[in-house]
Amino acid sequence: MKMKKLGSPLVCVLTGQRVISDGRSPMVMSEGEFCPIYCEEINALSDIEKKRLATRAFQADSVRQSMSLKWLATAVSDEDDPSDAALFVRYARYPEINPHWQDEIAVFVLATRFLARHGVELPETPTDDDRQRCFVHLRDIVRCAEVRSQAALSAAKAAWEALLLMPPPIVISCLHDVIREGLEQRSTMSESRSYGSVEISQLFHAELLKLARHFLSEGLPAMAGHGHKDERATAWAVQLVGELGDRSDLGTLRTILNQPDFARSATGAIRRIEMRL
Repeated sequence: MKMKKLGSPLVCVLTGQRVISDGRSPMVMSEGEFCPIYCEEINALSDIEKKRLATRAFQADSVRQSMSLKWLATAVSDEDDPSDAALFVRYARYPEINPHWQDEIAVFVLATRFLARHGVELPETPTDDDRQRCFVHLRDIVRCAEVRSQAALSAAKAAWEALLLMPPPIVISCLHDVIREGLEQRSTMSESRSYGSVEISQLFHAELLKLARHFLSEGLPAMAGHGHKDERATAWAVQLVGELGDRSDLGTLRTILNQPDFARSATGAIRRIEMRL
């Protein structure tokens, strides 16, 4: 293979040559001023070489801090090779808090779907706090969205019920991320060929609406993992009630109109329901 730069981290990873670095992952090293050069080299590779490159880079210890994490996970998953299951196990355990949270969540969902599709048992996950326990139940819902078996459906139903017993602000934040950044996420840059978008509201219409209603009845905004208000998740939950609810929801929506965290999205939700009456 012709190489423009023998020292390129990406080329060295592909060919198995030793990379002299400061300990960062190969993909992290590529994400700087030389990125266009590396992209040019990648595009010039054959399909087999690209697969080898993505697989090797995806195994790097520090790839979670890389802006290429989602791209790499998608590239590996698109081959849908069961022998790659071991590569996804650590990502299906629990989404770690890092600067690239949206990609972390997307890969968490993708990894769960990959393992579920190939019949690989999901890894043990921490259950030290409500957020961690929430993601345990969300994995069961994601698994059901992928395999649709009777056993998976039973586990998903139990998961929805368990989520109703947990703090709504945390549940809605986690659920929003898993659905919007994972199951229903669409991206022209990293759209998966093998694991396309899943419309969760079509699979679990009643359960999703019940959880959103429960959240609104509490009257507290969604809370993100860093302890701050999750405005996107709050607005999303109110929007769900507006899209999936009926006239019986108007009372609750009008009640939260006086709360700054809900006012704007509640106005839109009320309008949506009234237009259907």
